[in-house]
Amino acid sequence: MGVEAFGEVATILSLFLVVSVPSAALAMLMTREVAFYIESGRSIKNLSLFLRRHVFTVAFVLWLIFVLLVPLMSVFFHIQYPIFIVFSVIIPLLAIGALQTGTLQGLQNFFILSKQSILNTLIKLILSVFFVWLGFSVLGVVFALVFAQGVGLLYGYFAMRKIFNSREGVDQVFDIDQRAIRSLFFTILTTTFFLAALSNIDVLLAKHYLSATLAGQYSALSTLGKIIIYGVGGFTTVLLPMASAAHARGNGEGENILAFSLIVITIASTVVVALFFAFPSFFIGALFGARYLLIAKELGVFSIAMGCIAISTALINYFVAIENTSFIYFLGLSIIFEVLLIVFNHSSLASIVGMLVMSSFTLLGLLIVNYFMTNKLFKI
Repeated sequence: MGVEAFGEVATILSLFLVVSVPSAALAMLMTREVAFYIESGRSIKNLSLFLRRHVFTVAFVLWLIFVLLVPLMSVFFHIQYPIFIVFSVIIPLLAIGALQTGTLQGLQNFFILSKQSILNTLIKLILSVFFVWLGFSVLGVVFALVFAQGVGLLYGYFAMRKIFNSREGVDQVFDIDQRAIRSLFFTILTTTFFLAALSNIDVLLAKHYLSATLAGQYSALSTLGKIIIYGVGGFTTVLLPMASAAHARGNGEGENILAFSLIVITIASTVVVALFFAFPSFFIGALFGARYLLIAKELGVFSIAMGCIAISTALINYFVAIENTSFIYFLGLSIIFEVLLIVFNHSSLASIVGMLVMSSFTLLGLLIVNYFMTNKLFKI
């Protein structure tokens, strides 16, 4: 796959993370509520049935909106129309799968969740390589992405049915506080959208402003740098349900869980950043080939931004778990700051990387200030 085609794939993957925002928000909502309900002895079946009734309708509406926007996106990102049409199928699949993922996380059933994730990833990898080898290029990768999501959804269906059957008669049934659920969902939706924008809007803007070759190179840089975020993602996944359960118990364990997560994430991020600074050509050459070695000098700096975003994500998940919504304003301001910086400074790869580092440092600083300010206020 050429540099230009890889740029299109990276743009599609970044767009995938953006359109999955409602589904990711739903998964976070399920994670938080299931963990809270289990600790309180409430029925998760009631919660699941309540949300399921709304998901199918909303998923269809979101799919229709996306299809209507396809002509505009095709022009803006310089990507062929049929690719977006095939890609659109993933939207309803994501929405339905979010209920499964959130429930498994809330139950802290990470073994089944891991198997589902591994299955999804293997199918994407194998089919992507196969279709690219056959010459389908970007369209083949998109089809693999959609097909893998469908298979993961099917696996999750049988796993969830087994879990619910095993919990038959265990939970007490409580009425669902619909107003509280909706309020929390929109808070999480806003949070998830901002998080997706934070780590992907640079790729989308690079695809718009830079040449096809430079956009492809920046996409490779972004893909490699995000190893930090994906590598420590497991701690963020575990943090939310555990902190939610601790919050339900009210014993103050949540802060200890946060502290441990931050220490591990910071150490892991620092190690990867150091390696990327020391051996950038090795990692780029091994994963992408000699055509991308020009981005080696930017890898270390870019990874600093990814480390800041990884730590910020952990703090944000903790805030969501304890129902502290004050961070949203700082997160929104940081997104606006990032967009403005890139819009006015996008002449080269180095310029965009520098703007991303500035905005990610700003976000992390604001979230740390928010943590100490709100903790002090809560204790008073």
